[in-house]
Amino acid sequence: MNTALPEQKAGRQVEAVIVNWNTGDYLRRCLDTLFSAHRALELRATVVDNASSDTSAAAGAGGDNLRLLVNDENRGFAAAVNQGLAALRADTAFVLVLNPDMEFSADVITPLLAFFGENPAAGVLTARLTNPDGHFQPTCRRREPTPWSMLSRLSGLANLFPHSDFFAGYTYGGTSTEGPHRVEAVSGSFMLIRREVLGDVEPFNERYFMYAEDLEFCRRVRQAGWEIWYVPVEGAVHHGGVSSSRRAVRSLWHKHCTACRYLNSTRRGRYPAVLRWLLCAAVMALFPPRALWVWLTGRP
Repeated sequence: MNTALPEQKAGRQVEAVIVNWNTGDYLRRCLDTLFSAHRALELRATVVDNASSDTSAAAGAGGDNLRLLVNDENRGFAAAVNQGLAALRADTAFVLVLNPDMEFSADVITPLLAFFGENPAAGVLTARLTNPDGHFQPTCRRREPTPWSMLSRLSGLANLFPHSDFFAGYTYGGTSTEGPHRVEAVSGSFMLIRREVLGDVEPFNERYFMYAEDLEFCRRVRQAGWEIWYVPVEGAVHHGGVSSSRRAVRSLWHKHCTACRYLNSTRRGRYPAVLRWLLCAAVMALFPPRALWVWLTGRP
């Protein structure tokens, strides 16, 4: 693995890939704060628009440091990210996979680049993401899902006991957020990737239309010998669910189907078929009451 850190003169080495679908003003705010908080880096960004029906894609057009790719149909998150990765400039050394509902109040990327320089085995990093109210967003760091952690999360037990590794182990509920530590996976909402990783690992798995593609990618990153780290750099806010909230029940359906797909593909060799079938039945049984809740309240 080539782990030499190039000089961080200007920002011709860091490129953000942002997948957009009907995010309204969130994309413009994301881009404005991304560039204003990282002026010393002179970042570049590629926005891949998945056939938005609003005017949000216009925010991704214009300027030498901004490029817009527009799809005729919604290809899903993984396929759109791969479009951006395929279009990376030759001198890009680090790729930031970013959701359009991210917002920055400080320079987050520069400390992460320094961490890369001090940790040559690190291949993927994430920062300390917060909700708009300032509370820590636990899904920015993740473990490989187990049958129990999947049921705990989908049933709501993980939310009831967020600091318990027994119930919220999927999001490292019992681990402090204050210091950097290795994790098994990070969220595709903010994923800073060393370019060399993309030479060792296939791009995002397009079998996943939305959800779990980041988990599956991180699994293959670890298998290739790279480390994944959570680094508690502050200044990144994730509003969360802006696109999915426009089709909340459909997004919830994708989430449940993806859980079963992940269990029966990526985790197929670890758990016996009977256990996987029973878990999938339980996961799908949880969908109707959750869908009813979303439909009645408008809340996830």
